Amino acid sequence: MRFLRSVFAIVALLFVFSACKKSSPTYDTTPNFYFVSGGTSYFDNNIILFPSADTVRFNLILSSTFFLSKPVTITLGVADDYRQLYNAASGTDYAAMPANGFSFQSTYTASINSIYDTIPITFYKSYLTSGNVMTPIKIASVSDYTIDTGASVIYLHTESNELSGIYNSAGNKIMYI
Repeated sequence: MRFLRSVFAIVALLFVFSACKKSSPTYDTTPNFYFVSGGTSYFDNNIILFPSADTVRFNLILSSTFFLSKPVTITLGVADDYRQLYNAASGTDYAAMPANGFSFQSTYTASINSIYDTIPITFYKSYLTSGNVMTPIKIASVSDYTIDTGASVIYLHTESNELSGIYNSAGNKIMYI
């Protein structure tokens, strides 16, 4: 009988401890949109180099932190104030890229079956002046969701340095600005 009381007491204690509501952490699963390689820390990765062709297609990769439950409309735009802020903060003198020097679709619908979407931007070499030019592209709005402010701008730029470009194994430049 004594044994049954001990077993009953242990079972009762286990039941009391397991019945207590545990505080579980809450996780926000709202998608947050950003550019892959966006922000100033990836500035050097976003240089536009032209081959012998007059146009270059640069693919922006837009991402969300979670899969979407419905289609989302995303608006992109040129944010020249970020170019001015970048010039002031880093002591550079990038000029604004002319509006006819590039083209892209400003409104885009993100797909629900992927967390990555590709948005092409076409650059036209003939409209770009010599020198350092930049166009920051910003995620202006996202329907029903939030924007990651740390990577919501991508700084697309050219360099006028005569040595910049891609070289082959013989040391000959194969891409130039």
